[in-house]
This record gives sequence, structure tokens and C-alpha cells, in this order.
Amino acid sequence: MTYTGKNHSGGKNWPLYLMEFNNIKLWNYAVGGAVINKKYLKNNNKNNIDLEKQYEYFHENMSEGKQFYNVWNKDNSLFTFWFGACDIGYRKYGSIDEVTDNLFNIINKIYEVGARNILIFGSPPIYRNPYRSIFYKNKGCSKKDCNYIKNEVLTFNYNVVNKMKMFFEKYSDTNMFFYSTVEKFEEIIFKCKKYGFKDCINAWGYNKQKNINDYFWANSHISFKANKYLANDINEFLRSLNK
Repeated sequence: MTYTGKNHSGGKNWPLYLMEFNNIKLWNYAVGGAVINKKYLKNNNKNNIDLEKQYEYFHENMSEGKQFYNVWNKDNSLFTFWFGACDIGYRKYGSIDEVTDNLFNIINKIYEVGARNILIFGSPPIYRNPYRSIFYKNKGCSKKDCNYIKNEVLTFNYNVVNKMKMFFEKYSDTNMFFYSTVEKFEEIIFKCKKYGFKDCINAWGYNKQKNINDYFWANSHISFKANKYLANDINEFLRSLNK
């Protein structure tokens, strides 16, 4: 797949770093701003590409008998899902339990196509997002108080872990991995200077005359330097599974 180089980080993001670390091939069906199921959004008639549509693209290209079916198999491929931020922030209808049920409906379809190694990232701590009072104002999220969103994040991640356990009980031939982005983000923010940042609270997007390397947050997304720390940690986590 081709890559435009355009993203929110100001440079490379974690999948590109991970690809470099391991000399692996990346097939990226992710779309910026996508949710698990757009029916839970207020304006669900917009041309948003949700996980269901991403799965359709994958199936059209990489399922049995399709053009790229032979470039992967159940043993050499890792399927990674990172949802939660937009699902929590922009959800208007339905419960978190319904949203995460939809996630696992798609994961079940991916399993039926042949996926056996599945890595799921929890929702990141969007209650730390420097743009939180703008993006989540409708949920009572101010610059100082974002407890409602924090509870939503923790509930989302709790649901995902529980559904992973149930999925594994049903399909014991899978390898299911959960990576806590809340844990990693919070660690870096707490030890900001140790990680080489000068500011882990504000966004470089508000101070573009300054050096983006000094910032954990590029805007509402983490910077490319923060993405590299994330990729390194994910890489170590995956390598530890082989020990």
C-alpha cells in the first residue's frame, strides 16, 4: 500500500516505526476519525468510513480467492485494532457495551477469514487531550474537569478486555493481546522530562513557533516523537511474548 506521509503526528506514526523496527509489511485499512460503527454518531449520514466499511475493503482485497490473499496467513500476520477515542468522544446514541459488541462482531468476521493473532489497543486517555474542552464540550468536559470522559474511557477498556476473554474462551486457537495506551500515555505524561519532553500537557499546535520535539502532544494526537516511544514499547511487548 502507498503512504501519503500525512498524519497528525508531524512525522511518522507508530505503525511506520514498528514496520521499520521489524522489516515487516504493513497493510493499513485505518481511516482518520473512523469509529467502530457510525450509526452511534449524531450525523451518521455523513460519508464516514467505519470499521464495518474497513472490513469490507479488507475482505474485497485479502480474503480467500482475492488479489492479495496469498501475501498473508494465520501464522505470520498480526491484526491490530485501535478504537475508542472517537467512539467515546462523538457517540450520541447507544451504550459503550453496544459499541464494543460491534467491535467484536467485526473481529469475529476477521477470525472467519483466517486471523488468529489479534492485538487490541484500549482507548487512549482522551481526558488528557489538550483539545478536550473543544472536542468534548458537549459532554461537560472543561479544561480542568473531564471526569465523565475518563469514566467512559475506563469503561470502554474494561468492556474490551472482558469481551477479549469471552472471545478467547470461544476460539482458543487465537492469540489475543491487549495493550493499554492509557497506561503508557499516563507514564510518559507523569515522567515527562525523563522522556525528553518539555511539555506533556499542552499541544504544539497552539505553539507552532516552538520545537515539536519538545511536545508530547502535537495537537489532539501525540507527536511523532511520542509515537516512536509508543512503537518501541509495543515492539518490546510483542517480542516478550516469544520468550
